[in-house]
Amino acid sequence: MTFNTYKPISRKTFVFVSTIILIITIGALFILSLSINKTNEENNRLTSTKNFQQKYKALEAELLRIDQHQNSLSRLVEITDASKLSSTFETVTQLNQYSGIFQSHWFVVLDSTNTLIDSFGIKHSNPLLDYLIKNDSLSNRSAIYKSNDSLYWTLADRYSYSNSNTVYYGFTLNLQRVHEYLSTIDVVTPNYAYIFDKQGLCIFHPEIEMIGKNVYEFSNITPNDTAQAGNIKNPPIVLSEYLNIDTYRFIDRFKSDSFNGYISINFPKVNLDENLQPIKANTYWIFIITVFLIGCISYFFNRANRKAYAEKELLAVENEKFNKEKALVQLQQLKDQINPHFLFNSLNSLYMLVDINPKEAKKFTLHLSKIYRYLIHPPSENLIKLEEELNFIKEYINLQQIRFSKELSFEVDDFTSDDLHKYIPYLGLQIAVENALKHNIATKEFPLIIKIDKVDDNIFVINNLQKKQNSEQPSNFGHEYLRKIYTFYGEKHFEIEESQQYYICKLPLIEHL
Repeated sequence: MTFNTYKPISRKTFVFVSTIILIITIGALFILSLSINKTNEENNRLTSTKNFQQKYKALEAELLRIDQHQNSLSRLVEITDASKLSSTFETVTQLNQYSGIFQSHWFVVLDSTNTLIDSFGIKHSNPLLDYLIKNDSLSNRSAIYKSNDSLYWTLADRYSYSNSNTVYYGFTLNLQRVHEYLSTIDVVTPNYAYIFDKQGLCIFHPEIEMIGKNVYEFSNITPNDTAQAGNIKNPPIVLSEYLNIDTYRFIDRFKSDSFNGYISINFPKVNLDENLQPIKANTYWIFIITVFLIGCISYFFNRANRKAYAEKELLAVENEKFNKEKALVQLQQLKDQINPHFLFNSLNSLYMLVDINPKEAKKFTLHLSKIYRYLIHPPSENLIKLEEELNFIKEYINLQQIRFSKELSFEVDDFTSDDLHKYIPYLGLQIAVENALKHNIATKEFPLIIKIDKVDDNIFVINNLQKKQNSEQPSNFGHEYLRKIYTFYGEKHFEIEESQQYYICKLPLIEHL
């Protein structure tokens, strides 16, 4: 009889395993670091995208405010008599002089021959007014122009009276004042923006000197970038010509009734990298601490391994005792599963036989009592002589044949005296037979045939295979019990085989305890 005893790990094996664990740990931490960096890079992009949206909405609100002001001015012109336009525009100008961006309001009234009748607020040549007077089309309602070294943005419209007079009206914004005002919008968000029209003319930039210049000339933005405007999920990282550092750059369309162009919002990457530094530092310390812990574990494990050599015999005894107790527990669990189910079916059969065939009922009761006498007195070593196990299985077979006389066919081989005194796991034959009964169809037309044969030093329990279609999945509890009993006694040739026609359980005979 052999035992599964604990064998201390050799030093060569220990060094090899420790090296593998260390490599795996370093690799895992490296992958973890890459994953953390990738995740934070994605979070950085998400954060910069949210900042872009916040800045965009804040500036868009100001753009819409200009549109609303123009619409309000149009409604005033429509409801105001031509003779009162001057006083109305003077009032509007006074009300908006502290608004931040609306510098002046103006109008001119011309008759059908373009003769000037009345005007207000015209201080310098206005190219948009000249355009509106000379052209019937209203496709251009705003213009950016330079006068006296200052940049202006003017918005205009016209309204025709019933007497054929036409009023041209609008308001003008000084882009330097617009810059001063917009620079105070959303100052908390750590980014900067500039706005330019379709031709690249910049009307807003953090540096006031850039207003009026072409962004395609002083920045690395190209017309191709504007063609791809709106890609805010994966902004490119570019070198800022303004800060001279890497930034996430967003370019999107910036359009309203008064303006049609683009906005570029740049978010410094260094702001997000500062948040990443503590995470990288923490990953570094995690790596050092992990390697230190592995070293400590390796040291104490090595000590325990050396001690194990001195305690080898004691561990072998304890291991044998543990395996035996475990097998006994499994046997008891097996009996707890078999007994109630088997007893329930047997009593049902007995109940029916009492009325139908009292004589068979007596025989049935006798076989049942012999079976339970065997079940309630298990051997202490979980092994039983083949002779006793065969006597038990014959009683078990007789009991089943009383219930299913024509559906079942049992064949038991003859065994020599030497064979009968060899050992087999307790309930080994019953487990194999019960498995065949449980998972196969047995009818008068297609009887279930179970054979118990001996070949060399092995007992074979063979049944024809005719599986139930809705059979429950086998738990394999009984087979695992048999496998562990054989392993415990050093026998490794317990096998289960299944072909298209047969199911075979091979039970090796054990010479002695």
